Amino acid sequence: MIEEKERMINEANEKISSLSTLREVNDLKVLYLGKKGPVNDLTSKLKDLPVEEKKSFGMMLNELKTELNSIFDTKIKELETKELNKKLESEQIDITLPGTKIPSGSPSILEKVIEDFEDVFMSMGYDVVDGPEIEEDRFNFELLGLPKGHPARDAQDTFYVKGDEMLMRSHTSPVQARTRLVKGGKEP
Repeated sequence: MIEEKERMINEANEKISSLSTLREVNDLKVLYLGKKGPVNDLTSKLKDLPVEEKKSFGMMLNELKTELNSIFDTKIKELETKELNKKLESEQIDITLPGTKIPSGSPSILEKVIEDFEDVFMSMGYDVVDGPEIEEDRFNFELLGLPKGHPARDAQDTFYVKGDEMLMRSHTSPVQARTRLVKGGKEP
């Protein structure tokens, strides 16, 4: 049986060395390891052997399958690498060419309406001011006269980010408090 194993491995090595495509390698793999291949024929003989020989015969069969799979996988990897290298050599990218121009979009209709309203108010003498989305408790509540215990400070109405100090701005009034302080107003 050992001679049969060595003969099959040598035969597979000889045949695979002349192959140049992945399809040929896969066909040869099916020829050896497929349902109608010699390895499957040896596996079917396993049931006819006496119990004391089955273990050594099974181990030898597993070694044969492992070695054949290794031979085929090595050749497949070699051919895939060769194919990839050939593809990389033929496909070169000229990085000096100008890139594809991507058309820029336009503001959404809501942004346009907001800008129009801001323009109207600024023409009437108002200032348009924007503030941070994450606000200090002091600006969001204290400077607006909302003491601790006020219902607006409930966790269901306010999303606190960092303890009781930082929170998501719950309305636009904190920006007014900030603006008043910047323009020289005093804290109450």
